[in-house]
Amino acid sequence: MHMPRAVIGEFQLCSVPGNPPMFKYVRPAVRCVNLAVIAAILCVSVSAAHTPAAAHHAYVTKYDAKKLVRLRGVISSVNYRNPHIFFDLTVTNKDGSTTTWTIETESIAKATAKGLRESRLKIGAKATVTGWRARSGYAELGMKSITTGGRTYAIRRSPR
Repeated sequence: MHMPRAVIGEFQLCSVPGNPPMFKYVRPAVRCVNLAVIAAILCVSVSAAHTPAAAHHAYVTKYDAKKLVRLRGVISSVNYRNPHIFFDLTVTNKDGSTTTWTIETESIAKATAKGLRESRLKIGAKATVTGWRARSGYAELGMKSITTGGRTYAIRRSPR
């Protein structure tokens, strides 16, 4: 005798003419494995997508948006490393002493897309840097723009 079936979720509806409908549980093993794999991929994707955002929130808390500073000096070291490019700018103070400022830029990819390549940050080159002072009070700056080699590179609009 032929029994027509319709699949509903993980149950199959079995109907036999003249009898009440019955449900039969079907365990789809392959489907369970696929759901587990999908769940694992989703967890990894969500946590990976959250990581870059957390790094940028640290930049916001590190620099004070109300303290925009302009420094003129000489590039004394350059360090291309993730998450951002760092370099030192040695500035001569009014009294003749020098202060070495640590400058933090955007990520390598973003800075390069805006024209600031590694070859533009040459040790010994004169530079004017505009940026936000570190909340810590140390000689650190979150870079907004830099002028070096006759060119200005606008890197960030705000420390946010």
